[in-house]
Amino acid sequence: MGNVNNETTQNTVLNAIDKDNKSPNVPNLRFPYFTKQWTNISFSSLFDILPNNTLSRAELNYIEGEYKNIHYGDILIKLSAFTNIDSKDIPFVNSESIPKNSKDLLLKNGDVVFADTAEDYTVGKATEIGGIDNQKIIAGLHTIPCRPKYRFVQRYLGYYVNSPAYHNQLLPYIQGIKVSSISKSLIKHTTISYPNEEEQLKIINLLTFIDNKLLTQSKIIDGYKSLIKSISSYLFNDIKDTIKLSQLCKITTGKLDANQMVENGQYPFFTCGRETLQIDKYAFDCEAILIAGNGDIGHTKYYKGKFNAYQRTYILYNFNTNAKYIKYAIDLYLPQKVKEETQSSAMPYIKLGTLADLELPLTDTELQNKIVTILTIFERKLETEIDLLTKLKEQKKYLLSNMFI
Repeated sequence: MGNVNNETTQNTVLNAIDKDNKSPNVPNLRFPYFTKQWTNISFSSLFDILPNNTLSRAELNYIEGEYKNIHYGDILIKLSAFTNIDSKDIPFVNSESIPKNSKDLLLKNGDVVFADTAEDYTVGKATEIGGIDNQKIIAGLHTIPCRPKYRFVQRYLGYYVNSPAYHNQLLPYIQGIKVSSISKSLIKHTTISYPNEEEQLKIINLLTFIDNKLLTQSKIIDGYKSLIKSISSYLFNDIKDTIKLSQLCKITTGKLDANQMVENGQYPFFTCGRETLQIDKYAFDCEAILIAGNGDIGHTKYYKGKFNAYQRTYILYNFNTNAKYIKYAIDLYLPQKVKEETQSSAMPYIKLGTLADLELPLTDTELQNKIVTILTIFERKLETEIDLLTKLKEQKKYLLSNMFI
């Protein structure tokens, strides 16, 4: 397995950019020798807003079809700033669901599709479409497809509209409480900034370079995860005796709700996408395995020390055998149970009873320790690769925050 040379990436970024820009009409970071001010243009002067369809997920498939469909949920979760329509993440429209006006909905290379609805302020996330040859692709439910009136370097608009410089303009126009949305009329109040094509190309080449590094690093991480799973299967396969998880430890749930969570608090804790919190009442101080009950369902973390937990996190403690051995066994055998329990649920979560009754292989202490030693080596390597991915994401976030106005 290889890895990303993070230092090389960082040097490439820093050496390519001039940080000493004083003009308010240029970004904080800029390539040397570019001195012209950027052009600012209103959204409505730059884009024509196109029609979209209202097809539901039930009317789409990932196998075949004459038309492909950009769904708002895919923009929010799967698609990047630029999407080649050959992507497997773009579904087809079922033949019986093709809109009657489908020819009027066809997208072209360079079109930008915004998600107009989300559960949070990610509303307004967008993707630029490319790679269209003779294929047919349309924009779906809760999207705002837009066609630029002028030529841009491919990918520039995709990166720009996903940068803080643009997305922050949307914040005053976002509506809704439980669900956030942006309307076609209000998005027209925003502006687009851009340099000449030569500078656009420089920016795009750098951001594409970072994205390619991110893609490679993600593949490396997936490779390690697959390797760890294969090694675990081999190590646990010959163990014939089994025992229920509830017989190996105590199981409880966290007690804190979302309103009690704060950043930079006293205790670290495990939950979906949160950071830290500062609540003493239900704090633990022990060796524990924490399991996400919803969100990233079934994801586990071994922790030893003081911590606290979100109410939808399961806490395993008071072990009567090697805790890390139990964690590795859970990592191997729990995913199938999670799949079985959540595949037909609109609000997926894992039940306490499912965890308690989970059958795990059990062997003597000596073999447990050997298994833990082997898997820990590979897990630490995986953690190193994940750290590299995190640093690359931070670099990209910094560039997006400072290379646009």
